[in-house]
Amino acid sequence: SLLFGASVCLAQADVIATRFKQLDTNKDGKLSADELKGQPQIQTLLKGADKDGDGFLTLEEVRAHLSKAVD
Repeated sequence: SLLFGASVCLAQADVIATRFKQLDTNKDGKLSADELKGQPQIQTLLKGADKDGDGFLTLEEVRAHLSKAVD
């Protein structure tokens, strides 16, 4: 079951990375407020994820935020 758990985590990581790339329309590796416009559920889900306060979300920030939400 430990192996299954790890594979689920990897699958979730793939889904997060894929969705991040879809949202990152200018392909700069960051999500801006403009890129998240029209995505109220995602905006709510990622509220507080911008740990360095630069106004952008990196994939690492998103993953860290979502992993805390699951714990």
